[in-house]
Amino acid sequence: MPEDILYEIFEHVAALHENVDKILGDSAYSEEGAKCPFTLATVCSQWRRVALALPGLWSYIRLPNVFVGPPERIVLHDARVALLLSRSGAAPLDILVKLAESAHDSNVDRLLAQLAAHACRWKRIEITFPDDSPRSVADVFKLPLPALTELALDALWTT
Repeated sequence: MPEDILYEIFEHVAALHENVDKILGDSAYSEEGAKCPFTLATVCSQWRRVALALPGLWSYIRLPNVFVGPPERIVLHDARVALLLSRSGAAPLDILVKLAESAHDSNVDRLLAQLAAHACRWKRIEITFPDDSPRSVADVFKLPLPALTELALDALWTT
């Protein structure tokens, strides 16, 4: 298939997440959406070349219950976020992060610092925090956010 047609198809695929999560705050984790750029890039060398040339394809960052599970899962999340941030180039970012209850530790700080380094590219962001999170978790929103068009913050209330 000609690469110009693949570019068009992949650009439409990259825009799909904006149509799925139209109402920020009601977003749901989509494993299919999170895996999409990786799946496209593994079909063949031509598809990989096209996928890697489209930063918008890599700008959809979804992290469900980030710090639930074994430590190796946390390491995989860190590596995936770093890869997405790198491959997304200068493209605006669409981010959904759901932090598990009582999950605040150095892993959360590291993830937020990773995302904060690209705060100038945040277009849409939704973060769910446990209600016992320290106030420092919100410090990331003190940074300039020139590209931000939508923001949703939510708290998981414990009883």
